[in-house]
Amino acid sequence: MNDWKNGSYGIFLTFVALDDDGKPSKVPAVILETKEEIKSHESGKN
Repeated sequence: MNDWKNGSYGIFLTFVALDDDGKPSKVPAVILETKEEIKSHESGKN
């Protein structure tokens, strides 16, 4: 995903849902539908 030679990089952002009291709350799980989504999801675990 990273191409250091050409200066392009891959990043992952993490978002946290907050309830009305500003505390983290649960959200529905992501449904991975394509091979690319699955590959990206798996690479974020490392």
